[in-house]
Amino acid sequence: MDTDALVEVLSAAAMEVDALVRSMSTEELLQRADGHDDQFALDVEADRAVRTALVPHGLGVLSEESGFHEGSGPILVVVDPVDGSTNCSRRISHYGPSLCALDASGPLVSVVHNIHTATTYRAIRGGGATRNGTVIARSVRRSVDLIMTGDPCRELDGPAWTRISGASAHDLCLVADGSVDGYVDHRNTQSIWDYLGAWLVIAESGGEVRERAGADLFDLGACADRRLVAATSSVQFEVLDRMVRELLPMEGHDH
Repeated sequence: MDTDALVEVLSAAAMEVDALVRSMSTEELLQRADGHDDQFALDVEADRAVRTALVPHGLGVLSEESGFHEGSGPILVVVDPVDGSTNCSRRISHYGPSLCALDASGPLVSVVHNIHTATTYRAIRGGGATRNGTVIARSVRRSVDLIMTGDPCRELDGPAWTRISGASAHDLCLVADGSVDGYVDHRNTQSIWDYLGAWLVIAESGGEVRERAGADLFDLGACADRRLVAATSSVQFEVLDRMVRELLPMEGHDH
């Protein structure tokens, strides 16, 4: 399967989740999964919809909700069926699926879809990134004034304005298109399905993402212990990284 076809398959899977969520009542969105107080029923249904869309194409799946499903081909899709499912349960932006297809060389194609705003980000390795079909231009901004964070970061208030949405994939896409200047995790930690789709969008739009302690962002077997710092451009990344190291030191890592 070539990359254009892969983009279409991932996009179709994302739209299956969109249709599912839009069809659900308020009561259905709030319902918890059977036997799982920390999981919404919508997560389970969205996971099933994504796998139904991907598996017939021979794609393997690694999903936050159901784990690993082997495919018949060499491509593995890392999926968060609904990033921001708590937001989704109340229809508060941001929320929606994040998908990233990997081959032996790493992230190849990604689709991140914000259901609430009907905004879709797509990226192809070496082929750039788009927002609703429009190429995301590389940023020329140098300052860091507005930052999304994974959790409260009072230490950053003052040097910059901070905001929290509770949906890191969508936060990172806002970094990619320059809606905000950066993203930081303080105590919040992430798993690979939380950030991988948006990672490729940022990388292909000229931004930069790193793990704060230097850990491998592409380790499929890693625990949920990744803390990210990201910025819209390499210049802004240097500014933000310096700010984070000074104001949010990680014991044994930042100095």
